Formats: sequence, structure tokens, C-alpha cells
Amino acid sequence: MSSWTHVLKTYKIATGIQSQKMLTQVKKKLESAPRITGSEGDVTYSVVKIEGHDYMTGFRGHWREYQTQCIIVLYGDLRDRFIEDTTAELNEFENWLNSEFSILKSYGGIS
Repeated sequence: MSSWTHVLKTYKIATGIQSQKMLTQVKKKLESAPRITGSEGDVTYSVVKIEGHDYMTGFRGHWREYQTQCIIVLYGDLRDRFIEDTTAELNEFENWLNSEFSILKSYGGIS
């Protein structure tokens, strides 16, 4: 009989990236993130845009607005995994994420 571990976790991160291509750059960095694994597929990582802006810059009346924060969603139903192993991989991912960006908030977990 198989054992299953379920992951649903969200992170609000500050990227420090002041560009219209911030989401693309975050997705590119996530390609090198540590994986959270299962025998039939890994946890998926999605990047969600936050509407509006949290940063403005300008010179002589010409202003640019940027959103430098985004949401990262982790989701997966992992077969043949124990919670302890998945927790260790999630901790490795979180350490990596906080070294690349700044985690502002996180919700969810493993069951």
C-alpha cells in the first residue's frame, strides 16, 4: 500500500526586481530551486502576479510603477513519501527561497 503526502503552501515574497519582467525572472530562478519529490511527480511551483504596484521611480515628472512582490504557490500529492522526508525537502526549498528573495508571509503546509 502506498503512503501519500500532500503539500499546499503559498509564499508572498519581495523580489527586489524593478522590472516589467519580474514574473519571468522569478520563474527562471525557480527552475534551479530544490525539488520536493514524489514517485509519480514532484510538487509544482507557480508564480502569481499581485495587482498594483509597491514601488515608484521617476525623473523630471516621468514616473514608472513596478510590482516587486509576488506569490509563489506549491502544490503536490506525493506518492510513496513520508511527512518527515517531505518536510526536510520543503525546509531546503524555503532556505533556498529566502536566500534568493525575502519571504514576507507564508501559509499552508504538509499533511
